[in-house]
Amino acid sequence: MPLLIDGKHIGLSEDCSPVYFFKSNPELAKKSRDFIHEKSSLKKTLCENDRLLFVAQKEYAVLSTNQNQARFDWLASDDATTCHIMILKEPKTLTYGLMHVDGFGETRQDILEMISNMLQCSRLVSENDCSDLEMYLFGGFVDSKCHSEPIFQDVLNICKSVLVNIHLKIACCYSINNETKKELEFPIITGVGVDLRKQQFEIVKCSFQGPDALLRHVRLLYDSNKDGRCRQIYDYTQGLVYIEPFVFRTPSYAYYELMRLPDHVYLKYTSTSPHCEPDHFVESSKNAIKFTLKYHQLIDTIFSNKRREWYLNDENVWCLKDKVHTMLTL
Repeated sequence: MPLLIDGKHIGLSEDCSPVYFFKSNPELAKKSRDFIHEKSSLKKTLCENDRLLFVAQKEYAVLSTNQNQARFDWLASDDATTCHIMILKEPKTLTYGLMHVDGFGETRQDILEMISNMLQCSRLVSENDCSDLEMYLFGGFVDSKCHSEPIFQDVLNICKSVLVNIHLKIACCYSINNETKKELEFPIITGVGVDLRKQQFEIVKCSFQGPDALLRHVRLLYDSNKDGRCRQIYDYTQGLVYIEPFVFRTPSYAYYELMRLPDHVYLKYTSTSPHCEPDHFVESSKNAIKFTLKYHQLIDTIFSNKRREWYLNDENVWCLKDKVHTMLTL
């Protein structure tokens, strides 16, 4: 099925550069610039009380506002510099899929899996055939290491080959999402969310990135399973955020060496875009190492041979569903 803009099929070569793509689609470029201009001054910080379903790097979530058992108000992701935040919407059933794409691993399989889950979710809401999907794409900039450009190309090329029509509505990416400050390039949008009550997209900063934020960060960096797959984190049939059991990579001497590095040196060698990472980047990354060193031999304690499941109660507090699981601290 084709990828469409304004109802027209996009003729897209696999190596089409973002610059040429936006030059060939000026109306899309204008809509995307207008979105940034309109929303930048309205940037919202989402905290733990905002009933937020947060999606971290290399994760995705699917839910329908018509089957929103946890009564989330927001679906969002953040901290995307060279990464891209891909949001798909099925307009008839208001089913959303949000994925934080980093370009490493099996991006094609991940996107196909999310679309399949979206179609299953929408069928629970309506027995009628699903409509075409809409896509809203955010993230990436003109980075010196050229990580953003191939991610943008991959997402578009994958979407033009799926078995459902996808209409590209917004693409705040690459040069559209770029600004220059003190001779350095920066992304304008690094976080975006769907206001599920108003059906609107907003530029956001997520001060809350849980539940189990640290464990999810460890999975991103130190999962011994190197398949590179994006992990689904939300069970829309039960309204639960979950983390499947995984095994930590065996710590090596390098972990201790990394911990001893000054923060500015650590940042330089562990980021694709060191100058524009969030303030918490180094602290979060080093905490993940500390967590791994503390818990790598305690997998049974963490998971008890089952996935860790969380629900959001009426007081906006995240609670573990199973009593065999406990809160994890450094």
